[in-house]
Amino acid sequence: MASYCPVHGIPLNDVGACPEEGCSMVPSKSVTALELPKADLARRLGGSALEFLTFFVLEIIGILLSPFTAFISGILSSLFAATYMAIKDMGGGRFSIGKRIARVRLVDVRTGELATTGQALLRNSYYIAGWIMAVLPDPFGLLGVGLVSLCIVADLLMIVASPNGRRIGDLLAKTQAVPVKDRP
Repeated sequence: MASYCPVHGIPLNDVGACPEEGCSMVPSKSVTALELPKADLARRLGGSALEFLTFFVLEIIGILLSPFTAFISGILSSLFAATYMAIKDMGGGRFSIGKRIARVRLVDVRTGELATTGQALLRNSYYIAGWIMAVLPDPFGLLGVGLVSLCIVADLLMIVASPNGRRIGDLLAKTQAVPVKDRP
């Protein structure tokens, strides 16, 4: 897997140097979270808010439909949310609507490389569990929605308070969202 250039937000080429003209970024084996640039807080929170708002709107639509269809649509919307949470950060977050809006990628804090599939799943594991629980009959369904809601609040506080903008999932998976610079 190619290393990530924290200056330009693109993978380093086969020789290990950034393909952008004039950039001399070479991967370091000792990259730490403090050396990686912090993603823009407003963009990151806005992108995340849009993703979670979409999921909650789908859940509310499922609840508001007739009792039979509410059950089916509630299950489908929760399973969709769990599936999206499972795949959105794969490939450094390239499947995430929020990361595209915020123009960030997810990298391993130890190497600077794009996060692995395992790291992406671990990073979002508690959200995946919460959305799957939401499919189950009450009280588990309510506990699932409560877990997701609690995690959202905790993660928002962590993103704001952390000097590198890392949330709980980032600490578990040893990842960080870093900005992707626009190409000229």
